[in-house]
Amino acid sequence: MSKHEKNTSNLKIGKFLPYYLGIFVLAFIFYGNSMKNEYSMDDNLVTSTYNSKHPTVEGGIASIPKIFTSHFVVNNKQSYAYRPVTTTSFAIEYQFFGQNPTVSHFFNILLYAIGIVVLFRVLNQIWGEEKYILTVLSCFIFLIHPIHSEVVNNIKSRDELLSFLFGILALKQALNHYDKKKILSLILSFVFILMSLLSKKTGMIFIALLPLTLYYFRSINLKRVGVIVSVVVVGFVVFKFMGKTLLSDPVARVKYYFENPLYYTGFADRIPMFFYSNWYYLSLMILPYPLRYYYGYDQVPIADWSNPLVYLMLLVMVASVGIAVWRIKRKEIWGYGVLFYFLGIGGACNLLFPAVGIIAERFAFIASLGFSILVAYGIYYYFFQQEGKFANSKNLIKITLGILSVVCLGYVFNRNKAWKTDTSLYKTDIVHLDQSYKAHNMLGQAYYTEGIQLASQNSPANVYMAKVDSAEREFLACLSIYDQYAVTFNNLGALNYSFRGNVDTAYYYFSRAVEIDSNYLEASYNLGNVEFWNWKSYFYLIDAIKTLPSDSSTTNKKIDPSSAKQVDMLGSTLERLRSNCQSTISNSANGATDNQTFLSNLKNNTLSLVASFGLKTYFNEQEFEQIIQTNAGDIISSYSSGTLDKHLFKFLSVQILKNYYSQVLSQNATIKQIEDYAQERMNYFEKNLLPHLSKCFDLDPTYYPPYNTMHEYYEIKKDFQKVIEINEKALKVNEFQYFHEFYTKIAVAYVKLNQLDQAYENYLLALDEFDRNIREINEDTGAHPQESQKKQAVLAKVIQQRKFLLKKLISLSEQLGKFEDNQQFKSLLQSN
Repeated sequence: MSKHEKNTSNLKIGKFLPYYLGIFVLAFIFYGNSMKNEYSMDDNLVTSTYNSKHPTVEGGIASIPKIFTSHFVVNNKQSYAYRPVTTTSFAIEYQFFGQNPTVSHFFNILLYAIGIVVLFRVLNQIWGEEKYILTVLSCFIFLIHPIHSEVVNNIKSRDELLSFLFGILALKQALNHYDKKKILSLILSFVFILMSLLSKKTGMIFIALLPLTLYYFRSINLKRVGVIVSVVVVGFVVFKFMGKTLLSDPVARVKYYFENPLYYTGFADRIPMFFYSNWYYLSLMILPYPLRYYYGYDQVPIADWSNPLVYLMLLVMVASVGIAVWRIKRKEIWGYGVLFYFLGIGGACNLLFPAVGIIAERFAFIASLGFSILVAYGIYYYFFQQEGKFANSKNLIKITLGILSVVCLGYVFNRNKAWKTDTSLYKTDIVHLDQSYKAHNMLGQAYYTEGIQLASQNSPANVYMAKVDSAEREFLACLSIYDQYAVTFNNLGALNYSFRGNVDTAYYYFSRAVEIDSNYLEASYNLGNVEFWNWKSYFYLIDAIKTLPSDSSTTNKKIDPSSAKQVDMLGSTLERLRSNCQSTISNSANGATDNQTFLSNLKNNTLSLVASFGLKTYFNEQEFEQIIQTNAGDIISSYSSGTLDKHLFKFLSVQILKNYYSQVLSQNATIKQIEDYAQERMNYFEKNLLPHLSKCFDLDPTYYPPYNTMHEYYEIKKDFQKVIEINEKALKVNEFQYFHEFYTKIAVAYVKLNQLDQAYENYLLALDEFDRNIREINEDTGAHPQESQKKQAVLAKVIQQRKFLLKKLISLSEQLGKFEDNQQFKSLLQSN
């Protein structure tokens, strides 16, 4: 560049510098309050958040080579899309700022502003600086359009921002090469179109826009146009080649009916929907209200040829595109805007490829520039050209645009607030998404998560149950729209099982989930777990029945339905009682400074527990108090050995069953009839629970819950060899973090089998694992503060468990005559 060219360039930059600064100021005025927002919808899919880890982002700059061989979305259920440039931006950001949503939102706003500044320069380059007012209007309308609120607020949508920025840069460099024949510009146009595609493949739009732009605003030299088009097409070929050769993992992306029913239709059925989708997007361009974070089935109806809007949009498209093409030789800017818009939006309109969610505001981001140019040109043509029809009313249009910007600012401000969190977004938009299956499902999930969090924080029951009730309402709304999605049935089952104790209702919902999707891992486990719960309720009921005096009945007649229902209810209630015994004991021990206080707390807490399940009528309080007094030493000893919960439940179940039988069941059923019925029900659930739990291992051997449930099942049955086998199976899963649990369970089983040497060996392996886990937690100094806090809580628990293990080793080494080891363990315990 000559000295004169440099000075001219600097003068141009200086001339438009106020506009560049204005763009940055306006972008941050419109979206600055989004920096207060947290992570929101789908951010966890593409970057590391407080509640999720991205497998490549957390590697920072060092992980960039791996990013280029990995999918964009990667978790244990999904793996799809190739957008390594976008993921690289998240990795670099994580390297310097960690998990920080404020920084992520700042960079989104910054990219939005930079993209529009580059756009300003490109538009001036396209039609000349003498039309800079048209450039100002185009950029202004583009910047303030509320439809962009999703792209800027959703951290995940950085892919759209980067694809747009690099696409505009590719266009700029192509123009530079065309105007000045610079080879470097040609190379840069290739680099930038490739970067655009590697950010998101919507960058393909710019491959079509390049020749269109050159045709409209330059004297055509087919050879030079051909060279530029060839270069950007090569960029596309390189992008496809990189995706095919660098990605080793297959695409894993389930497409659901409720996301877009057009996945399951033919091309002919999608034709009317193409025109309807165009109508929908054009409506949002003209009047962007209401905006929604998601659309989907059945918020957007699947239009056919009977829908009049299909014909209306067909007419609009034929007329507008037809006139633009008919007048194409005149190279009118409005025609460029029309063709730009329809080229930009066409790929999102469900013709060749059904779009996730049917309609999405982010899909209209690039196309909205064509719309902005069209509107800006209309204003420029009528108000700002000297011969314009309303050239004397410039102040009127300026005031109008000022009012429009204020209205848009207020709307965008509110959209920014809505995007603060997942829940705030779902709650805000649900009023405009009454027919959207996924919107109800996502809000239900959010309410359910809030309920779980509130319950874990010991909030009042009415507070967290209000969230649970709201979650159930949303899930049921889902089923009224579409009843073939297994996850919703699974969610309803979990809600009823965990919060309401409605085991039968939960069983129905889990069964429906598995019926719809037999390979649904969580539903298979939940169904097996509920069957295990039912099995336990009858197992312990039978255990209590055997303590009752046998009757003389020899009848083979089965129990009547009314009595059977009463037995079911009693067994279920006793199982819930049993599951609360350990927490009752723990609460009794908390704050107890001596044995007498502990025993007093135990008595009062147990009486409260019995009353809470409506069993007070069948429980003798005086007898319970007397047993506590006369067996105080045994109770304390049982507490110290960790077996008090079993003894407590045994006493409660026997006494309650005895009194319930004499007061309720004895009139219509014999003890034998009750026992036979309970045995039949127990056998039924046992026959079903094992296949469902075992299937979980086939579906995903790294899924932890079934290992724990099957361990408990075999432990209750006293099949300790099976206990050993299931935990040895777990030890083969490298993805599990803490192996000490499995070694400890194996050791306990060997103790039960009186194979003390094997027990000792596994206790030693457990100790090694404890030490390894403690060492790893202490060495991990790079974690985010919230994550570090969680790890410290885990560390405290691991240390406590290690102490308990050392006590076991001290006792066992003494039994085996390993006195040197015994002294070593005692020293370790003292220095723990």
